[in-house]
Amino acid sequence: MAAGTLYTYPENWRAFKALIAAQYSGAQVRVLSAPPHFHFGQTNRTPEFLRKFPAGKVPAFEGDDGFCVFESNAIAYYVSFADSDIVPPASTWVFPTLGMMHHNKQATENAKEELDECEQALAAEPKAKDPFAHLPKSTFVLDEFKRKYSNEDTLSVALPYFWDHFDKDGWSLWYSEYRFPEELTQTFMSCNLITECSSDWTN
Repeated sequence: MAAGTLYTYPENWRAFKALIAAQYSGAQVRVLSAPPHFHFGQTNRTPEFLRKFPAGKVPAFEGDDGFCVFESNAIAYYVSFADSDIVPPASTWVFPTLGMMHHNKQATENAKEELDECEQALAAEPKAKDPFAHLPKSTFVLDEFKRKYSNEDTLSVALPYFWDHFDKDGWSLWYSEYRFPEELTQTFMSCNLITECSSDWTN
């Protein structure tokens, strides 16, 4: 059952949808709609509020577990998720064992599948954060250099372009020597080794 705080302004009909859904599902929702707790047009523009709700829109819901969601339809769905998505299939599966309804094998199997889907959705782990996401965006466009390298003369065009545009704060250069250079009889062989090496660095 969801529990948390709903930020809105007085008599916001959009917030009513979320509150009605909360009533039906039994979710415990606190409403902050007036000063000093919430002042529409001011509170929703503060850095603290925008960190949780980047759009700065209300109604906005913050769960006791730290989960944040905005827009009335999304909030209504979230607070009523258990009642609308879990309770119906769970009842179909469990009630026959309690003698409260007749057993229907096909309906029970369908209910199990629906509950499995809900469980997978709830258990899904968030995507791993990019370890370099906090770094500033580099001005050096590697794809553009690749085009120069592939289509232009290396010495007269590609290399001058590289040094003119290389961003030392966003990229680094490495020099390495292969222990068995006699094995590199073709250029693509060294390319394959470099690719494999860089793959090991990122893992």
